[in-house]
Amino acid sequence: MDRVDLKELDRSPGFLSSTKKLEQAYRVKLENRVSDAVRMEARESIPVSKDEAIRVELTESETTRGYRFDAVRGFVSGQIDLPRGAEKVVDLVDVVKLRDDWRMP
Repeated sequence: MDRVDLKELDRSPGFLSSTKKLEQAYRVKLENRVSDAVRMEARESIPVSKDEAIRVELTESETTRGYRFDAVRGFVSGQIDLPRGAEKVVDLVDVVKLRDDWRMP
């Protein structure tokens, strides 16, 4: 398994918005190197916020389909069937949204 950071963007609020966005994207490459087909569970974590002023969202349009998102625990997970010698690439994109004037307490 290889994990590569694809992007990490810090977007300032736009003209009509006071929301700052921190976007992160990862790519996980899975490869079956055993002699049989395997079923595995892939699980990645994304940030979780207990502060109501900070929202963390999975960007579903850019994240590989077929995975469950547990927003309370911050896990994205799914079952993957890999035939012998096969590879699978999984993309995960999340965005943290907070007010531009938000400061760490």
